[in-house]
Amino acid sequence: METNKTALILLAAGGSTRMGVPKQLLIYKNRSLLQISIDTGIHSNTQYQLLVLGEKYAQILSQIKLGKMDVIVNAAWEKGMASTLKLGLEYVMEKGSFDQVVVILCDQPFISPELIDQLITTQNATGKGIVACHYKETNGVPVLFTKKYFPELLKLTGKEGAKKLIYEHSGDLALVDFELGIVDIDTREDYRGLIEGL
Repeated sequence: METNKTALILLAAGGSTRMGVPKQLLIYKNRSLLQISIDTGIHSNTQYQLLVLGEKYAQILSQIKLGKMDVIVNAAWEKGMASTLKLGLEYVMEKGSFDQVVVILCDQPFISPELIDQLITTQNATGKGIVACHYKETNGVPVLFTKKYFPELLKLTGKEGAKKLIYEHSGDLALVDFELGIVDIDTREDYRGLIEGL
């Protein structure tokens, strides 16, 4: 059986209005949060990886190692996550014919290449159009969408993210447990808790 071609999009364009510094560059275990996500992407079983930056992109680019990951900048990052996801997906679609896309963020320090690969193998095993992560009574990112959902992803607006589609298409959804997915870094308190091991 032919293996599906998978692209990965790392969304890291948002401003850090609640942090005071670029959240992407906060350090956890000797790597920035963004570097953790980049390393996850390039070591996963995906055929193409794309990083989408926005605010303070030059500062961020100077402090990360992209490896084989491509990067683009969303100049309209203030419009919200939907614009960043749309820009990334359009770029991926121009790059080649991909059967599915995995969307990850830069604020989940416990993601891993193995988790991304589990999304892909779960899709292969179940045939579902969406494979999301499950943590603490919610379903969310990282998430895989097959190409039949690309048109709907491109129609998202404002602050809408991939989660909207996850809940609208629960009948075509498979889940992967990611207990530590609940840990995401949005505030100084979140970060303090992370580095103190709370």
